Parts: sequence; structure tokens; C-alpha cells
Amino acid sequence: MTARLSFTKLSRSFAESRDERAVLEDIELVLEPGSFTALVGPSGSGKSTLLHIAAGLDTGFDGQFRLDPPQATLAYMFQQPRLLPWKNARDNVALVLEVRGVPRAQAAEQASEILRRVGLGTALDVLPQQLSGGMQQRVALARALVIEPDVLLMDEPFSALDELTAAHLRRELLDLWIETKRTVLMVTHNIGEACELADRILVLSNRPGRVIADFKVDLPRPRRRSDPGLGRLSEQVLAAVEPSLAAPVRSNAA
Repeated sequence: MTARLSFTKLSRSFAESRDERAVLEDIELVLEPGSFTALVGPSGSGKSTLLHIAAGLDTGFDGQFRLDPPQATLAYMFQQPRLLPWKNARDNVALVLEVRGVPRAQAAEQASEILRRVGLGTALDVLPQQLSGGMQQRVALARALVIEPDVLLMDEPFSALDELTAAHLRRELLDLWIETKRTVLMVTHNIGEACELADRILVLSNRPGRVIADFKVDLPRPRRRSDPGLGRLSEQVLAAVEPSLAAPVRSNAA
């Protein structure tokens, strides 16, 4: 099963001293089942706030958020792995299954299988502090996917990694998404990453965040940064995020 996310006239403000500070304003948005959407925009534009609302971590908004079907399962992948240091890789992943009532032996077996799928089959018994940053984030990805969520929410999941490691993880994530077609909503500051992964890119304005651009990406996969079409898309998205950084128009005058 996969799920639809709907935001209707959604706004969010936070109390700041004696004033209300608007972070999101009049968000009208529908994410179709099985879609991969990237959310970009300036710092402070409300990207993570929108993600928290989708996850049910923030309920103080005006307007409406709807998850359809309501019983759909969600998984949240943070920028940092947030692993328990006293548990090995397998036990960190198995824990989320045990909390759901899966017997310990079955949870360990399922955890081992998903870790193998993300390339950590030889590190099942290794503690987080003995893993590289990229390997820890692989464990976090496995932990998010092991419950077979209908919706995967990701908050800059690869921003703390070196580019080579991030590239490998992006490819693994994309392969898993193509296989399962979960609904994915990913916040990222990396426009190249958004263009490489997503089939839709939404741009939020400066605070209060509003959707100011909506790019449908129909470039074939796998996408390579060297592809001219991907380069043109990246320039268009960058221009929407920050017009002052748009590529200058070249004159044909002699």
C-alpha cells in the first residue's frame, strides 16, 4: 500500500516574545501515491516544519493535513542517524519491529535482510561508533525501510556525508524506491540531489513559506549530473530559489 498526502490552506506560526511569527502560509499541495517529491527553498522557509506536520510531530497548524488512507504507515529519516550506541546495527534496526510487536527472532531476521540490501551484510554485529558516517546512515535508512512504510519522510538525510558516500546512498535509495514505489517527501538544500532523485520539485519562498514553483521532472532515470537536461533543470530550480544566482543571459550581439 502507498498513500496520498494533502495539505489544504495550511499555515503555521510560532510565538516569539509577544508576536506571532508566520513560518508557513496557505500551503495547497497534494502528493500522489508513489510519488517522489523534493522540497527545496531558503533556510527558514518552513521545509522541516512541513515535514514535521506530515509526520504528525507538529499539530499546532491552521488548515488541514490529510493522510489517505489514515492507517498508512510513515517512517522518518533524519539528517543524523540517531542510533542507540549500545546496540549493534542489527539490533538498532530490529528495535523498531520489536516495538510493533514483532517477535525478537523474526525482527532480527528481517533487520539482517534489510541491512544486507543496503550493503551492510558484514556489519550486522558492529556498534555504531565502529561504523563510518556513511555506514551509520545506511543503518538509519534500513531502520526506516524495515517497517515497509507507505510514506518515507526524509530531512536532509545525506547532507552530513561526503559527496561520494552520498552519491552511493542516493543510488541505493532510488533503487529501493523504484522497486517499492513508496510515497517519498524529502527536504534538501542540495538542488542537484533534488533534480537527480525526484519526479517533482517544490520550491518554498522566504518566510513565511509558500509554494512559489512546482517542477515536474520527466527526465529518464538513471540521471547523471553530466546530462545537459539535468543541468538546465538545476539552473531553473536555482533561479526559483534564489533569482540573484540565476545564470546570466548571454548576448548574441557582436
